[in-house]
Amino acid sequence: MRRIKIISLFSLFLLVFFLAGCGKKSTEDFSSWSDFNRAGVKVGVAEGYVFEEAAKKALPEAEILTFPSREDAFRSLSIGEVDGVADDEPLIRSVLRQEDSFALTEGYLEPSDYAFVFPKNDEGKKHSDEMSEYVKKLKESGELALLDEKWFGSSTENKTSEEVTALEAKNGTLALAFEDNMIPFAYLSAGRPVGYDIDLAIGFCREYGYGLSIQVTDFSSMLKGVAEGNYDAGCGMITITEKRQESLHFSAPDYSGGISVVKRAQAPETGRRSIFTDLARHFRNAFLEEGRWKTFLTGILMTCALFFLSSLLGSLFGVLLFVLSQRGGPVIRWICKAVDFILHGLPVVILLFSLYYAWYNSMFLGGFLASVISLTLYFGDEVCRMLRQEAELIDNRSLLREYHLLSIDGKEFFRKLRKKSGHLLRRDYREKLITLLKFTSVVGFIGVVDMTKAFDQLRTQSFEIMIPLLFTALVYFILIRLICLVLRDP
Repeated sequence: MRRIKIISLFSLFLLVFFLAGCGKKSTEDFSSWSDFNRAGVKVGVAEGYVFEEAAKKALPEAEILTFPSREDAFRSLSIGEVDGVADDEPLIRSVLRQEDSFALTEGYLEPSDYAFVFPKNDEGKKHSDEMSEYVKKLKESGELALLDEKWFGSSTENKTSEEVTALEAKNGTLALAFEDNMIPFAYLSAGRPVGYDIDLAIGFCREYGYGLSIQVTDFSSMLKGVAEGNYDAGCGMITITEKRQESLHFSAPDYSGGISVVKRAQAPETGRRSIFTDLARHFRNAFLEEGRWKTFLTGILMTCALFFLSSLLGSLFGVLLFVLSQRGGPVIRWICKAVDFILHGLPVVILLFSLYYAWYNSMFLGGFLASVISLTLYFGDEVCRMLRQEAELIDNRSLLREYHLLSIDGKEFFRKLRKKSGHLLRRDYREKLITLLKFTSVVGFIGVVDMTKAFDQLRTQSFEIMIPLLFTALVYFILIRLICLVLRDP
């Protein structure tokens, strides 16, 4: 009886295994886009683009699934939720340069031309004609082909664009809008706009004497903003369609391609890769591709400079705030109390963003200046509170009362405070410095996110995005240990 049960369970296992195997589709089944046109096949597309309409038209037998973003669609492909993803062929080429687990199938679901867009008015028509003339000139001279090689070629050392601030606005300034993730047409690298279309826009503005103002937004808002005249132009892999031509002027196409389907690449049959091989590949993609180690180093140096300046200026501001709150007149003390009340109750991130968007977003290094000022104010308030709390603990506030009543001067007060508080003052100051350093890691993380751009979210399944974060954590760990060493207890 027991033997029969074992045979039955084993037979059931084989049946389940056989059915599971029958349900799997080999990547060899998808050599061209037409192979996806059958029942049971799932193709993912991102919302807000023309891919869904093209996929449903070309693949009526397949199930078309929509995702909130391109990253979500590609991530679903990487974990097997869909069999393929339909997207613009130029963007897929950019993804394949960094992600070897995908492969491009043959042919186009729909051929496409990509161009700049302008408002449907006289000024937009003028700019559209000028851009068309400029693109024609580049095609005839061969410069457009060189631009294609620069941004779609295998080299990773030349993926940069000129600073837009170098342009002279002899004939006015054009507001150019684009979506950040349109790699390699238009995206941000280390906070700077770069890409195939960005190079075109800069060359065009230099040719016709325009200045250039860059505006980053999402794709739908960009098209709507250009149509309503809020932006002078839009770029970034914009497909020319009859519907869009009703509300927008298109320039002559600067790139011709189409909507393609990407699939999962077949795993190699010649043995499994070692863990060291995978780690080496992840390290190369995270740090060496496109010289990303330079951006990482720049981010670390900037956050170290931010910590140094905000801790130094914050310490001085904290001492000044404490002195004025104790020795100033009634009005000065009231102002100091109000400043302390506001700073203590206001989240530092809100303060940082408020300063950035209010004054510094259009300035050179505006984000850095906003960070220094906001962290200086935050740390200064913490230092002021620390001094007041330490002084209150000494002889039941007698030291603070003497200083407030002008019985002793500042030099004598701080000498007595240091002598009577002992290592407690040093310990509290050290802990506040460590907290400040951790706050600066927010800026460092933003640098890391920029460095790991271009679909690094897809590699969360392969641990790759953790590599730069681990290195960042190591740097901050070392800095914190140095602070503890310098300000260690006696």
